[in-house]
Amino acid sequence: MRFIHRFVLRVFWVVLLATGLCLAVPQDQDRRKNVEEESLREHYKKWLEEDVEYLITPEEEKVFRRLTTDEERDQFIEQFWRRRDPDPKTPFNEYKQEHYRRITYANEHFSSGIPGWKTDRGMVYIKFGPPDHIEDYTYGDAYDRPWWEGGGKTKVYPTQFWYYRFIEGIGQDVELEFVDRYQGNLHKLEANPNIKDLLLTVDWQGKTISEQMGQSYTIDRVVNRQDAGQRKDGYFSQREKDRPFAKYELIADVSRAPEIQFKDLKTIVTANVKYDLFPFDVRADFIKISETQILVPITLQVNNKEVTFEDKEFGYCRGSINFYGMVTTISNRYVKEFEDQIVRDVKKEELEKAKQEISRYQKFLLLPSGLYKLSVVVKDAVSGRVGVLDLRLNVPSYEREELNTSSLILASSVQKVADPENDLGQFVLGDVKVVPDFDRRYRIDDPLWIYMQVYNMTIDSNLLEPRMEVEYIVERDGEPFYRYQDLKGSTFRFMSGDRLVITGRLPLQRFLEGAYTLRILVRDTLSGRTVEQAGQFEVIS
Repeated sequence: MRFIHRFVLRVFWVVLLATGLCLAVPQDQDRRKNVEEESLREHYKKWLEEDVEYLITPEEEKVFRRLTTDEERDQFIEQFWRRRDPDPKTPFNEYKQEHYRRITYANEHFSSGIPGWKTDRGMVYIKFGPPDHIEDYTYGDAYDRPWWEGGGKTKVYPTQFWYYRFIEGIGQDVELEFVDRYQGNLHKLEANPNIKDLLLTVDWQGKTISEQMGQSYTIDRVVNRQDAGQRKDGYFSQREKDRPFAKYELIADVSRAPEIQFKDLKTIVTANVKYDLFPFDVRADFIKISETQILVPITLQVNNKEVTFEDKEFGYCRGSINFYGMVTTISNRYVKEFEDQIVRDVKKEELEKAKQEISRYQKFLLLPSGLYKLSVVVKDAVSGRVGVLDLRLNVPSYEREELNTSSLILASSVQKVADPENDLGQFVLGDVKVVPDFDRRYRIDDPLWIYMQVYNMTIDSNLLEPRMEVEYIVERDGEPFYRYQDLKGSTFRFMSGDRLVITGRLPLQRFLEGAYTLRILVRDTLSGRTVEQAGQFEVIS
């Protein structure tokens, strides 16, 4: 019995220990996960409450605190620095680099029990940079008061005067006074010039000229009556900027976040602060121009019901959308930018109908092959609502040896251009006008047109033209649904010996409701090479 008892007891402890180990593993994993999440939260908290404490505006901070995902926060931080970049065309953000240099300098020179960036001098240095001139007084130094402080000699606590010839948003000839009354390198920004006076409460020393002449009293300065004696004594006449309210206003201006100076990026500033309140869509397609240059049509789509229309004269209403776009490399080097406006005028009686429609705009960019980032900002000119979208541009390389194609564009129409040599407007590709569809949802009686170019075909030396076969395969749920050798209204145009343009209309009358994939197979019969493009669309009732 004693043996059985010991055996049962051992089994009990083994089971208990194993259970504890099993519980410990997920607990350790949870603990590590919580530590990682806490570390990540601390990262964003530090950025907000330390790195940009003096730069971020109240509106920006309010937006940042409302963000819910790390992706949104990372995007916001990237845009925060971008809109302060003095020259987006350079690969580096000079403003950001200088900001962190100033933080380092402040921590090295102004620390006093607290980090240097938290001190008043650190705040001013980080926001406005080094002053143009500094006057520095140590403890007990003799100080000759200027006439606007009443004249006379005294001694001062450690004091620094910082002079700026000009500060954007504040003005010219800016003077700031920092006083360290406790001799711990903690200089405070002061509005009262008497704070630095070491002999302020010593009745027989350190008097102003008017006090020496009996025309005013030291107690007036002790209680900060800065205008005391001014009307009686010509020796004491304050400058306008030294009056109490002017001093307090200066300190308030210095304490605010600096103005964003770069007006050419004002649309981006507004967009990032509002943070994607105005919905819109953007897409990019790729058309080969040469071996080194790719045409990139950037198409924007806005639902008119989101646009605020303003009453105009003669019974018309006007909706106006401003937009700005910038292309950068993945290393944030400036490449291109563009801006324009969409204006829609409608009669008042037709406004409700117009609000059910879509407005589109297209901008052509010429880019070399490579990976880029497109940032587009759209603003409703009437309501001020703003949206911002970032799009990855993977501009393809059309190697001469390979059979390849442009983007496959699905459109509601492909129209012949009457004068292709002179009509170089939006949506015009060669001799046709192609307006891309964004949602790609069609009813069975809607037109569904395709547009695609094929490059690097083999040319028959006798006929001086290529020999190509094109097959259109429609799949539903991964299975072939229809297969076409030709499309209604299809055309094949051989252009300049280097490309074949394919257009045609896909008949939808026999289609069922649902999602489909259109695969276009192109075969060069001379070389045997093939290439394929695919696009998705949906048929609705």
